Amino acid sequence: MTEIPNKQKKKEIMKDIIRKLHEGLTIEKAKERFEKEIGTASSTEIAEIEQSLIDEGLSPEEIKKFCNVHALLFQSALEKSIIKETSPSHPVYLFKLENREIEKIADSLKKLKEERKEELSRTKRKLNDLLNELKGIEIHYARKELVLFPFLEKQGFTGPSKVMWGKDNEVRDLLKKAISSVEEIKDIKDLEPYSKNSLDPLIEEVTGMIFKEENILFPTCLEKLSANDWVEILRESEEVGYVFVEKPKETEALVKDLKSALIEEPVFEDNEIN
Repeated sequence: MTEIPNKQKKKEIMKDIIRKLHEGLTIEKAKERFEKEIGTASSTEIAEIEQSLIDEGLSPEEIKKFCNVHALLFQSALEKSIIKETSPSHPVYLFKLENREIEKIADSLKKLKEERKEELSRTKRKLNDLLNELKGIEIHYARKELVLFPFLEKQGFTGPSKVMWGKDNEVRDLLKKAISSVEEIKDIKDLEPYSKNSLDPLIEEVTGMIFKEENILFPTCLEKLSANDWVEILRESEEVGYVFVEKPKETEALVKDLKSALIEEPVFEDNEIN
């Protein structure tokens, strides 16, 4: 049975596991040590550990390089401890609605990749349509980067903006490559290398980002940010916009609903409680 360490000891063990991963420890051995010595960890603890490693001198580029490995290491613990928002007017709820649509596009790309019986021109046309639809992910990422990240930075959390923004850029680059490479498919036999070199890495990073958002970023934001923050995030989101989903109401109507949902914490406007 795992002996639960105190909070500080737990963080030091987790940091040591991450450092060892960066030095070559296998993910299997890291998971084994994590389960034996830690057992569970919240998304906030993981975010704080990555932030602490950055503060201690580990470069954001190094964290970004191992970002997917960190997610794999803590996957089971994260899935057990996820915090959920309940209001359909909440910014996180709207982010997740978009993620469900992004998943549908990714699933359609996977299915298309497995189809080999259709004529090549039809397959290429479908590929182009789906990949161009996926370009809407830019709005999802921009709203996260330009609206959500600054509020986390005010809480001293610079890790997400330094690390996750870099991972978003990787998705952007992979998407550009996948789109431009479609024209290089001249024969049915070209589909296999195209999938291996362009499509598979894109799908992996897109779905991996959804996991990191919903199991690390959003729960951390829900724990760290105030009701006032969420109201402002909702308002500022209007400038960037939404994608794949229709905004259910006008922004001020959403704000009103969100305030009602966050009744346990007063929302201040113009030095007055609303």
